[in-house]
Amino acid sequence: MAGFPDYRRGVEALVAYGDSGAAVLEVGTPATNPWLNGPAIAATHRSAIRCWRSLKLPRRC
Repeated sequence: MAGFPDYRRGVEALVAYGDSGAAVLEVGTPATNPWLNGPAIAATHRSAIRCWRSLKLPRRC
């Protein structure tokens, strides 16, 4: 999830996956109503939304 758990650690995780040889990275964008994915994924979306104003303008959580 883009922006989870926060901007810096999210980017570090993506770089680590790429450095370890991942061929494809799927990065989801936070949704305001991800109820079909279950409570754990919904909580991740809410957390990511709190930490990001948009995908281009990160802010501190």
